[in-house]
Amino acid sequence: MPQTSNGVSYHVGGTGDPTLLLVHGFACAGEDWSHQLADLRNEFRCVTLDLPGHGASLPPPAVTLAALGSAVNEVRREAGLGRVILVGHSLGAKIIREAYAEQPADVAGLVLIDGAFYDSDRPTMIARASALIDADGFAAYARKHFAGMFTVGTAPSMKAHIVDRTMRLEPGFGRTLYLEAVGWDSLRGKATLRAIKVPVLVLQSTHLGASLERESLARGMKSDFMKLVERLVPGAETQVIAGVGHFSMLEAPHEVSQALRMFASRTHGREMHG
Repeated sequence: MPQTSNGVSYHVGGTGDPTLLLVHGFACAGEDWSHQLADLRNEFRCVTLDLPGHGASLPPPAVTLAALGSAVNEVRREAGLGRVILVGHSLGAKIIREAYAEQPADVAGLVLIDGAFYDSDRPTMIARASALIDADGFAAYARKHFAGMFTVGTAPSMKAHIVDRTMRLEPGFGRTLYLEAVGWDSLRGKATLRAIKVPVLVLQSTHLGASLERESLARGMKSDFMKLVERLVPGAETQVIAGVGHFSMLEAPHEVSQALRMFASRTHGREMHG
């Protein structure tokens, strides 16, 4: 894969308009979008990347979501992508909002896949997360954290691959980034939503239930994150990907691809006739 000048690895497939720039989540990699590349590359240019500190990419100069957002924009700039739709899964749904906040020009729309909003006291959340991580070490905590992201119907091989992949993240980097993510919403979450001036689509497959365990959404349900986006981003669209776990682009790949296809076509059509 090509790399930017700062060592961010990325892949470009397809040639059509608009460009979909697909951003993975915490302790994940660009490979998570393989189904969407296969489904959509004949219609749109599709770009994936390994975020700094993940996969084949070098660590960032600072372990912040703003730095990772800057890396997304670095790929946009150095790959000459022009007009893009930013698509982010999980932590990527926060990172693309940082990227948009830094460089809104030439962003045609945002897709937030299974995002979340942690609405609580920031120092308390960070202290609690730190204690949980440090009790058994980052690797053990990450393994347990990821193991709860699936349903009974998730293929065991998929679950094993995703959980085992978390072990490749350098523990110090992983701990710092996780704590940064935990505290980000109280500082930037609502502000980055209110700042959005382009079409937005939320694709949600899970939420945290009353027991604080991840649960699949059924059609007709709305998570707190979906409601928050609808409240803060006028005209935002929301859609449930039902009956699957957190990794809907892998567990319901063609449904996610179709939702991206329809959103990209609508967004591009509005630009062409706007």
